Amino acid sequence: MPQDSELAHRIPVTNIHRSGNAPDPRSHGEIVWSPRDGVTFRLEFPLSWEQGVLESRSSAGESKGGSGSMHSIGFEPEWLAKTPEGETLRLFGTISETKTILTTTNGAQSSRRIVFGTAAYADVVLHRDNPTAFWKLLIALKNDTTPALKNGPPSSQHFFATNSLHL
Repeated sequence: MPQDSELAHRIPVTNIHRSGNAPDPRSHGEIVWSPRDGVTFRLEFPLSWEQGVLESRSSAGESKGGSGSMHSIGFEPEWLAKTPEGETLRLFGTISETKTILTTTNGAQSSRRIVFGTAAYADVVLHRDNPTAFWKLLIALKNDTTPALKNGPPSSQHFFATNSLHL
């Protein structure tokens, strides 16, 4: 049986933004689906030094809930981003943490905001020749015994990543 890390799908993303906001062309990150962890994400946004200092001083963070806490999953995605192929990736039902990092190297100052956490699910169109195409995972898990996939996958399909995979 393949190891969990061999089954993980990593999708690099850029132009990240919250629903209703403009994309940040300088942003980048990665969305990962694995059988053990479900959907996880790491999003990075460059900031000006002044923004970074202000954010690092404010301690208002997002609610992470607690034991037994629940939150609803809306119909609108919480985060949107673009894949290298130009497709839109959407994240729903996220629980995240935010860190602001200030760096000074040889007199040059930089800062960035990193948002990371989990999502209930994500959806994106992955094309047949994409190295992270979901059908390749299905073939690996089913060991080529799924008749519908014997002749190859559709040219593109929606990829819904959740914490449980039903085959």
